This record gives sequence, structure tokens and C-alpha cells, in this order.
Amino acid sequence: MSILEKRYEEGMQIGRREGIKEGIKEGIKEGIQEGLQEGRREKSLHYAIKLLTKKFGRLPENYRAKIENADIETLDLIIEEIFALESLHEIDKYL
Repeated sequence: MSILEKRYEEGMQIGRREGIKEGIKEGIKEGIQEGLQEGRREKSLHYAIKLLTKKFGRLPENYRAKIENADIETLDLIIEEIFALESLHEIDKYL
């Protein structure tokens, strides 16, 4: 193996290691972001169910399932609008 080939191989190995390090770093960063997002969603879900239950009593299973499948934006909207809702059926427009 010539010196040029050795240098090329060393460079490739260094590049692979750096690529792996960078990939791991990005993976951890994305994992943390996804975890934070899911945590925020769970918190919104908890408060949406708690407030709706407090206002309207026990939630029918079909509404509870819809709420549990809602995204964070929808859950936050339900929480924001809780005082304007006069019946549980009004949340259908959000779900």
C-alpha cells in the first residue's frame, strides 16, 4: 500500500468516526426534542381531560378516546376555550 493510499484510508476512517459522532449527537438531540414534545402533549391531555371532567362530569368513552388521540394544538385550543363551552358536544368542532 502506498503512502497516498494509507493517507486516503486514514482520512476515510477519521471521516467515518466523525460522521458516527455527529450522527449520534443529532440522534440524541432529536430524541430529546421528541421527548419534550410528547411531555408537553401529555400535560395538555391531562389538563384538557381534567377541566372537561370538572365542567361536564364523567366523559363518555368515545369523547375520551377522541381527546386522547388529539394533537397538542387541538388540546391547547380545548383548554383555551373551556369557559366558552356550554356543552361537551361543542368540542366536536375541534376534534
